[in-house]
Amino acid sequence: MASEIQQYETNFEAYDFIALKIYDVHGYEKGRFVSRQKMHDIMKRGLGLDGGMCFYGVKGQPANHPAFRKDVGFANFRLMPILSTLKPCPIKSEPGDYKTASVLCRLIRHDGTLEMSTPREVTLGALQRLESEFGLKIKSTFEAEFNIIDQRTGKALAHFTKWCSVTAVQNAQALLMSLTKAMSEIGVEMDTVASEHGPGQFEMNFDVTEGIKVILFSFNRTVYAEIPL
Repeated sequence: MASEIQQYETNFEAYDFIALKIYDVHGYEKGRFVSRQKMHDIMKRGLGLDGGMCFYGVKGQPANHPAFRKDVGFANFRLMPILSTLKPCPIKSEPGDYKTASVLCRLIRHDGTLEMSTPREVTLGALQRLESEFGLKIKSTFEAEFNIIDQRTGKALAHFTKWCSVTAVQNAQALLMSLTKAMSEIGVEMDTVASEHGPGQFEMNFDVTEGIKVILFSFNRTVYAEIPL
């Protein structure tokens, strides 16, 4: 463990801030950004936070289940980084120009035991059971549809309601290809790119992966990257 921490401490030196994140029951990313100087201690002890963060209501209502509220303070659980999931975030911070990365986390109790009720752990447990009982594995992918608006003109980029148009993709090629490259840099490979029905609307399909790997990356984190037109 000590050698692993030393290895990733070297990797963290490339960034100014690290996003410690965990997914809640709605698929939202929760967690905190921390400076790289804090990572040495966090890798050993985790970061104290509210254990109910994964179970807030869709409008932000706190989770008042006794497991997260009885005889405990706010920082009643800890986020423990999964070091192998460290990925760069292709985002330019404003103001300034800071390099950021993200790392997935597990939720652990203060006694060091893993909290098994988080969405990620429940899903991984179901996948393990599926394989052990039935010999089956899950392969996953999904598509992202989005509209691109040219901020200089306020108009939709590249086309108007032309579905599956090669010309429309070529007209926006610089941006779309830069976007696929940015996705690849954080470990997400794209399968296809196509135009959709709506003005400035495009579709990107993610390459098929084992388990839930592709789901654990945030598409909007890349969409808002600084990409040259």
